[in-house]
Amino acid sequence: MLLNKRTLDDSVVSGKMRKLNTKISDSEDPIKARGHALVLCTHEKFAEEYKIFIDFYKGQGFKVTQSLYPNASAFVLKLLDFSDSFSSEDFDVCVVVILSQGENGTILASDDRIIGVENDILGRFSNKDCPPLKGKPKVFLFQTTLRPTEEDKFREFYMRKKLKNSLVL
Repeated sequence: MLLNKRTLDDSVVSGKMRKLNTKISDSEDPIKARGHALVLCTHEKFAEEYKIFIDFYKGQGFKVTQSLYPNASAFVLKLLDFSDSFSSEDFDVCVVVILSQGENGTILASDDRIIGVENDILGRFSNKDCPPLKGKPKVFLFQTTLRPTEEDKFREFYMRKKLKNSLVL
């Protein structure tokens, strides 16, 4: 689409462009927040990313709920409180960010108890369990790593079994 001076001067187009580029600040009182984000971090390894995600979503005008190093009980309670918060307020999108360790469809809480991704996390935001979000986008971001101790145990066991009387560097 070619833009000419008349199109750029058009108040309708200019108004829409200004509206798109406007950042919602904390001092403004918006009628409706853009979305609601939950940021959970269960391991100190992700503390920097945790802060980055919180700052990013706050900067985008999201209402942010956060939890740093929750144990399994606190993790599940935070998820339940977050999914229930949509009944009282109106949002366009739901974002859940989880920074943790885990494997095979599970993540670990700070107390090393296992939490199932599909049932314990994604299931809380289904149309049946969270009707206010029906038809609205739900974004889930999982940043997980394997526990280094498990990787080392497997390697040590495998190497000892496979390479007897050998030094592995």
